[in-house]
Amino acid sequence: MEDTFFYVYDRKLAKHLRYDHGIEFVCTGLHTKTKDQFWMFKKNENLYRILVEFKKN
Repeated sequence: MEDTFFYVYDRKLAKHLRYDHGIEFVCTGLHTKTKDQFWMFKKNENLYRILVEFKKN
């Protein structure tokens, strides 16, 4: 089964995706061991493009 979700543990990146680019996350939760919050986004070409640009900056 192909992994169709991208998990974000960086609050700044999650906000960038959501508020700067209007990408809705599927859900949010806490990692079972670390209790760090994560946001789950559906993978697609637009998400990939934004992530590449974010990494450059």
